[in-house]
Amino acid sequence: MKKGVIQFFLLLIAIISIHAIKILRKPAIKGEISPAKNVKNVLLISGDDSVKTNVVNGSFSASVSPGFWKLIIKTNKSNIVFPTIETVEGTNNDLGKIRLE
Repeated sequence: MKKGVIQFFLLLIAIISIHAIKILRKPAIKGEISPAKNVKNVLLISGDDSVKTNVVNGSFSASVSPGFWKLIIKTNKSNIVFPTIETVEGTNNDLGKIRLE
């Protein structure tokens, strides 16, 4: 009985470790928007997949899957579309400061 419980917990730890590694390797897209007062949110689109994130203190960040993403900044007046951003597993894409006029 003890041996079975130990094997169960070892298996559980292995499964959790595998998922933790996948999460840590997941790419992210982040940036800073200035001025951010009229920005509602940021939308990232890749094929049928999309990620919506809020802008907090002018900054945004979103975990995404590897691939090509289109960035859309939604403001009170219009939507601003940026060219395709390529993400690779295990890397973060920092877009830096995006200035809105």
